[in-house]
Amino acid sequence: MMATALGQDLVVDSGTTNITSSANYDNTYIGSNSTASNNLLNVYGSGVVLSNSTNVYVGYAGSTNSMVISNQGRVVSFSGFIGYATNSSNNSVLVTGANSAWTNTEDLCVGNGGSSNSLVISNSASVASINSYIGNSPLASNNIVTVTGSGSGWTNTGDLFVGLNGSSNSLVISIGGSAVNANGLSASNPPLLIIVCW
Repeated sequence: MMATALGQDLVVDSGTTNITSSANYDNTYIGSNSTASNNLLNVYGSGVVLSNSTNVYVGYAGSTNSMVISNQGRVVSFSGFIGYATNSSNNSVLVTGANSAWTNTEDLCVGNGGSSNSLVISNSASVASINSYIGNSPLASNNIVTVTGSGSGWTNTGDLFVGLNGSSNSLVISIGGSAVNANGLSASNPPLLIIVCW
């Protein structure tokens, strides 16, 4: 496991970390500083839960960092961020496979400050939050969420904002995937790409 624990935080800044048994932290950081790039966190296995009392950051300040949740693994957090700072770009999360899930009790942001960050939900996996944002700040551009495959779902009990402030952010729904939000979809700062392919 190439990771360090700072207090009760999980920090993945030096390679690949595999979570194959349940663990509890305050926060998880994958790429915590501007030089921390190309790091990977894998969470996988039936009954395996990575629980965070606060947040998960995939690319807090670094770029090209990733989290993969698969094989019925689960991640739980207060809020989730993919590309947190303005210089945190090309970070990604893949949630794939039936019963694999990322659950945020508050918000999820793909491209909080950074650009070209991505979230893919595939093969009957699920992601949930209250409010979600794709491109949250003026510099957050070209971020994308893809929901693909029968049974794959993204559920928001509040609002879903595509390009709240940033430009060229996208939501793609394909091949039986679904994105549900209680209060409606808000899209601004075009171009906006929403593709629905059954």
